[in-house]
Amino acid sequence: MIRGTTPVIVLNLPMELPFDTLYVTFQQKGQTVIEKTLSDVLVEETKIAITLTQSETLALDSAEIVSIQLRGKVGEKAYASKIVKTLVSDILKDGEI
Repeated sequence: MIRGTTPVIVLNLPMELPFDTLYVTFQQKGQTVIEKTLSDVLVEETKIAITLTQSETLALDSAEIVSIQLRGKVGEKAYASKIVKTLVSDILKDGEI
């Protein structure tokens, strides 16, 4: 992931789930930096697409790994993905363009 960009993060699920509640959390150093809910994402069958804004990716620290996890609920069943970790690349010209 690169700071200052508008990436679309796609999470692939093992099965289609009609989520009632959904959270996708992005953390660095144990602190939540970005959190998306069901109304913020696009769910298509087994894929969940999360679009981040320039402002959101600029809030990420390029010196730290970002951890990403999905948690959701269907009826009374709660689900969680494994935590995915990825690097954050910096940019030369800071700020939104």
